[in-house]
Amino acid sequence: MLSRGSLSFCVASAAALVVRYSRARSVRALSSALQISSTIRLNTGEQMPNFGLGTWLSRDSGCASAVNRALELGYRAVDTATMYENEAEIGEALEAYRNNSANANKVFLTTKLASGGHGDYDHVAESLRISLNNLRVKELDLWLMHSPRGGRVVETYSAMCRLSTEGAGVKSIGVSNFGVGQLEGLRKAGLPTPAVR
Repeated sequence: MLSRGSLSFCVASAAALVVRYSRARSVRALSSALQISSTIRLNTGEQMPNFGLGTWLSRDSGCASAVNRALELGYRAVDTATMYENEAEIGEALEAYRNNSANANKVFLTTKLASGGHGDYDHVAESLRISLNNLRVKELDLWLMHSPRGGRVVETYSAMCRLSTEGAGVKSIGVSNFGVGQLEGLRKAGLPTPAVR
């Protein structure tokens, strides 16, 4: 059974796509965008699935069951966050999925840096290392700063950018729960545009 958080992520994703394609001139364009296998290209060139399983409020075996069921249904994206306290359960489920030789499909994995992970390069790098270890992966497809509430936003985002360009285990970086003011702050600091915002 999908959690309330997972369902809201799915509904929000579908609603965003309907709005995005509401001006489409054909039903075919909208139908294509709403396929579970449809993707969107990020500014890094990575292809991110339009639909994914959100795991907020998912815990313990229920979390692993939700991930397994979503992958069986064709989902190819899983979204988590350090503050959800379920990265280890998701890592276990994804490792089992990858170890099944019949499962050749790639899963797009997103996690988010908690506010307590904000700070200088070394602190941010350690937070990334812990998430990678918990998720049992060498690389994330997308790593988001969960919120600007942790402070030191420019310093933290700068460290995330540096880790991404150094090949430290993250393909794309972005932000979550940011307003225009915070995004302007990143732009004024000369930092790259977030892949997701």
